Amino acid sequence: MKCPAFPLNTFTFTPYFAYRIFGNKRGAIDLLTGGRYYHIGAKIAANAGVAGGVSYSASNNWADFVEGGRFTLNLTPRIGAFFLGDAGGGGSVLTWQVATGVGYRWSKRWSTELGYRKLYFNRQTDNGFGLEQTQQGLLLGATFRFK
Repeated sequence: MKCPAFPLNTFTFTPYFAYRIFGNKRGAIDLLTGGRYYHIGAKIAANAGVAGGVSYSASNNWADFVEGGRFTLNLTPRIGAFFLGDAGGGGSVLTWQVATGVGYRWSKRWSTELGYRKLYFNRQTDNGFGLEQTQQGLLLGATFRFK
């Protein structure tokens, strides 16, 4: 008998609107508000040889409202360091994240960021689905400035 496989696939998207409360040539402090969208998919498969196999898959999608802050420090006119944190809920009982890294400003409106993030969520539903998870790893982002 082949051992069952339990892959869990996740996708998370967190767009923010930011409001600058302080900023100068050295750095800035921004208030953040936005949402976080999650997609979780799982597939379980087992094979019993000549007796056959069985598989089952399921997915769950939800969104949370989040608020937080971002602190930036300009190391050069184009390179900066950042730290951000947020917390919220909605589809999750609780979600929060912290992230830090560096960014490169390509133009007045566009920049990209590379960093490290730790994300927590606790999802419980009325139909019995429940998942509490902490994810951490590489963060890749892009920022567009309206002003």
